[in-house]
Amino acid sequence: MIARLRLTTGLILASFVFLHLANHALGIVSLEWVERGGTVFIGFWHQQIPSLLLAASFTVHGFLALHSLYQRTTLKMPLWEGLQLLFGLLIFPLLIAHVIGTRISSELIGFTLKYETIVGILWAIEYGVLKQTALLLVVWLHLMIGLHYWQRLNSGYQRWLPLWQLLASLLPILSLLGFYRLGYQIGPADLAARSAALIEQHPTEVAFLSGLEQQILTGYLGLVIVTLLARQFRYFFNAKRSAITINHPLQGAFSARRGQTLLEALREAGIAHSSVCGGRARCTTCRVRVVQGQQRLEPAGSA
Repeated sequence: MIARLRLTTGLILASFVFLHLANHALGIVSLEWVERGGTVFIGFWHQQIPSLLLAASFTVHGFLALHSLYQRTTLKMPLWEGLQLLFGLLIFPLLIAHVIGTRISSELIGFTLKYETIVGILWAIEYGVLKQTALLLVVWLHLMIGLHYWQRLNSGYQRWLPLWQLLASLLPILSLLGFYRLGYQIGPADLAARSAALIEQHPTEVAFLSGLEQQILTGYLGLVIVTLLARQFRYFFNAKRSAITINHPLQGAFSARRGQTLLEALREAGIAHSSVCGGRARCTTCRVRVVQGQQRLEPAGSA
């Protein structure tokens, strides 16, 4: 169920990201095109069901990232797995200011910002453009790694791989070009007056929104720290229990901690072992032949 939840929520978020970046890319043509595209884009995702579906997918996918971090008994993993996990954990702190400035402010104040205003604000605030660029690249890389390692054994995907690679490179580039072009075109000259008027009309709400980002980031950091501490506690608890000896036909005997998967034990021991899905029980390359001691193994689970 966890694997299905991760995949389903990931695909819902992917559809949102694809459409959002495509809308940004329209900035290469003109601001008018972006606003028209945004009307359709926002008109769909701000409806009640798509909005709830998107929020639920983001929340569930985020907690599954923390669950994945907790479940791992070792942090030794291939580079692609490490990068995907790292990028997944970085998305929330990079995204929260954008969500507060657009959706939460819209719900709280009832003030829907136009694309022109949002771009102007991002170009006016300190490190706004840098954070937005980093957010786009982190989200896109996390998404592409996930999609690639989900479909990499699919013959149809492999046949059209050059096309997918081209599209995967073009969309973020076009999206950033559209964002940068509009940033230079709009300029933040009149934002001071707009901001002052907004603060004057809604002083309580604006003050609340100003402190909200730090509070949410602190809470998120606390969740990550608790996850790491719980993982470390489990590590010490299992280390005190009797270790399991595994006799590898090529590498000899090595010890594994209780609760580890065989793949994790092999990685921690520095023994190379083929794995396509990274131990998520979605491929068959981790199959092994147990030649001795099978009567002492616990019954196999569904994975």
